[in-house]
Amino acid sequence: MALGRLSWRLRAALGRPAASEREQLFRLRPLRSRARFERGSAPFQGGEIVFVDGRSFYSQFKEIVVEGCYDFECDKANPRIVDCGANIGLSAWRFRYLFPDAEITVLEADPENAEVLGQNLKRWGDSRTQVIPAAAWSCSGSVEFLRAGGDVGRVAPRGGHRVPCRDIAEFCGEAVDLLKLDIEGGEYAVIGRLAETGRLRNVRRLACELHDRGVELPGFHEVLRQLVEAGLRYQFVHAASSPDIDPAPNRSGFHAVPYRGSIAMLYAWQE
Repeated sequence: MALGRLSWRLRAALGRPAASEREQLFRLRPLRSRARFERGSAPFQGGEIVFVDGRSFYSQFKEIVVEGCYDFECDKANPRIVDCGANIGLSAWRFRYLFPDAEITVLEADPENAEVLGQNLKRWGDSRTQVIPAAAWSCSGSVEFLRAGGDVGRVAPRGGHRVPCRDIAEFCGEAVDLLKLDIEGGEYAVIGRLAETGRLRNVRRLACELHDRGVELPGFHEVLRQLVEAGLRYQFVHAASSPDIDPAPNRSGFHAVPYRGSIAMLYAWQE
């Protein structure tokens, strides 16, 4: 068995979902009712983590650390990981935990999140992860950004803040073992850019949140076409109508679809 695969299996068996992680999640439950967008800190893996929004941090801890939503198996001990929308660094921590020798690049557009992300990595003794305080996008330069706080900031016309952006194709010129996208709607531009440049074929695995804000026709079908043409298989794990994406009532007539906005978790991989 390859070292990377053995490392993943051992760490998965020992660490997901460890009793200590479930216990910590239980202790973090008061954060669910905390006032939004207040910076704070919490004990984390024998040290400390700083967060910018308690509710977002609770959800991220549950999904990333306890449930392992980005965990993957790899034959390499040093997989190349590009993490777009790294927020305060929980996903980067998880990747480093699973693969200590991984080559990790993280991009975070929100300036406050990027600052906290860098501080957290330093607290955890991670000097190897490359941090890029910029939005993952279809070109390099700058873009309008809506700073909504927590984990919902996004590139948006007339967003009110100008932030740097980097062309995603720069990071996918060679094989990427995992491309993680949690960029609140920017995934369409990013995946489209990779398809346009032919570099989507360099992505061995993709973990991506797909957002439909209920304003235009959904772009899911175009993303799926691009993935298939690049030789990737895909699967949705969950999809739901969400007031966090668009609180407007849905006019579909289905009681199961109460809101126009939706979010779906997409996984894709090369075989």
